[in-house]
Amino acid sequence: MATDDTHNYFDFRDYATFPGQGWVVVRSEKLDANSLFQAMKRGDFYSSCGVVLKDVCFDSATKTLTVEVDPAENVNYTIRFVGTKKGFDASKVPFEIPQEDNLAHRQGFTYSDQIGMTFLTVTGITTASYKMAPEGMYVRAVITSDKAPQYRDQNKPERETAWTQPVGW
Repeated sequence: MATDDTHNYFDFRDYATFPGQGWVVVRSEKLDANSLFQAMKRGDFYSSCGVVLKDVCFDSATKTLTVEVDPAENVNYTIRFVGTKKGFDASKVPFEIPQEDNLAHRQGFTYSDQIGMTFLTVTGITTASYKMAPEGMYVRAVITSDKAPQYRDQNKPERETAWTQPVGW
């Protein structure tokens, strides 16, 4: 799963019918638990539900994030650089979702559009960079293909997507 909040997406006892809906790709020199854990702790990973990246690189000296897609044949990509600027509107509005089916009553907040706003969008290429502006707090890349995921449910994006970790703090 490439998610931070998983609830009843499918029957885990029958996982063979839903292989690999999402995954995490970790850059590590060794394939052992400690090396993988250390790489993830550094943020040297990305999540995906179909898009594969050749490389993700953040140059801390220039505050530039570069991503390179490993392109699939006959697939087009959109790369968005998303982040939040200093001094953003931190207000929030509470909401409630009534109980439905097997899901309990839930509460949450809606936040300002200034959180996670798109700084730059590029299409039709497989490598792109974004240099953070001085007022930027962080940046991450969201890479979307024009290909629908093999397995789609209500909680998954409509197109294959990959998400890098936020960088630049």
